[in-house]
Amino acid sequence: MRSTLKIKTRLILTVGFVALALGIGSGLAVWTVRSIGQEVRQRVANDAQAARASTAAIGAALRTADSETAQRQADARLAQLASQIEGSGVALDNSLTLAYRSIAIALFGGLLLVAVAIRFFVYGPISAEAAT
Repeated sequence: MRSTLKIKTRLILTVGFVALALGIGSGLAVWTVRSIGQEVRQRVANDAQAARASTAAIGAALRTADSETAQRQADARLAQLASQIEGSGVALDNSLTLAYRSIAIALFGGLLLVAVAIRFFVYGPISAEAAT
């Protein structure tokens, strides 16, 4: 079948493979960015909820306890929130690094697929045709 394809058909197939590879790479990039965005929104919502709960608890402690006890409770809660937010930031950085690597691997794989397709459908038959 390869030897019966005309040059124009081979080039159209090559362009199709390139478009397919670029489409797959773009789709993977969009999917990755969207999933990371959802994860970020969820983490921000969780951190905001924890901050509201802490604010309520600190306010209640200030109204009912002496100032030294309330200050210790507030400091402990704020330290806990800071470590929680820092942990979320580290997890987000890890997700972004994974996303960048996944996109790079997908694009490299797409380019490799295009190179193989070009070799198989275009250059191989043309060189075989020229040899005869």
